[in-house]
Amino acid sequence: MGQLSQITKELYYKIYKNIDNGQDYLNWSFACIDYGLEGKFVLQLASLKSTESLFIFKEYFDRAMREMDFEIPTFEECSLAYMVKYCNEILSNTSRDIFDIVKDIFNVVVLDLDRAAEYSVWLELDDGIDRIRYDDEYFKPDEEELKNRIIEEARILLATQNVEDFR
Repeated sequence: MGQLSQITKELYYKIYKNIDNGQDYLNWSFACIDYGLEGKFVLQLASLKSTESLFIFKEYFDRAMREMDFEIPTFEECSLAYMVKYCNEILSNTSRDIFDIVKDIFNVVVLDLDRAAEYSVWLELDDGIDRIRYDDEYFKPDEEELKNRIIEEARILLATQNVEDFR
């Protein structure tokens, strides 16, 4: 059920940021069905065409959330869930550039969370990326070392989040 909680928070993150679309709601409903949660509104949501109005998706999603008595996560919880998603992406050897993923984490830390000091390591990593990309003449970190540090920090963040999820 933890994975469904993660998917729900990722969807709410998109809702809070106003970047959600019909496919996001379909993916969420399919995940619910995969976990055996086949309430009336989940099934109705899953049966919608991706071209349906976003308003309709939101309406069925809200009904499904109420039907299953799911709590609406806070924006901070959703932002942290997105950081977890990005860290998992780093560790999965995705085809996406690892530096671009760190930029996304940086944006979550700076724009969404009011805890920049707690996640300052991601600000430092982003600074190192800028130095590599924009050829800072005074200090240019080793690219391979920086990538290894990013992977290590992703592991640390995931370990920390897993511990907090058990509380």
